[in-house]
Amino acid sequence: MTDAHEVLIDHHRLLRTMMRQFDELISAPAPDRRRLLNTLSAEMQIHEQLEDELYYPAVRDLTPLVWLAHAEHRQLEDQLAVVLRTPLDSEPFPDEWRTLVHTLEGHATEEETDMFPEAGAYLDAGKLHTLGQALHTRQAQLRRSRLVQARHWLKRETLRHL
Repeated sequence: MTDAHEVLIDHHRLLRTMMRQFDELISAPAPDRRRLLNTLSAEMQIHEQLEDELYYPAVRDLTPLVWLAHAEHRQLEDQLAVVLRTPLDSEPFPDEWRTLVHTLEGHATEEETDMFPEAGAYLDAGKLHTLGQALHTRQAQLRRSRLVQARHWLKRETLRHL
């Protein structure tokens, strides 16, 4: 089945795909772009929660990169807040969007090329599989949760109206 790194890499691929789709919608009506941005925002928050709750605690003693990844999550959260607060049709939006894309890409690439191999060197296949199952299950729970959906909506709307 799927190990922890495969689950996280698949989710990185989804986030990257959504960002490319958003770039392709640059001339689409604002409501279409807003819907995709809302979905991307929710998936980014789910991804951060998965890593913070399950993956990082499991590997924190195996790689010092966990502390850097936590800092990058704060950076991503801050930049996402800026993007959500910036009107889609405003002059600063493209620069803020590019900063978010660049930050996410750097974070995901660093995890995939440095952190995952480093942690994987110390985790056997059984542990990686068990952790992967836990990540997959928690991801599905977070996506289905009405409470999580409401929290994402409230956060987005609060940021947009600041």
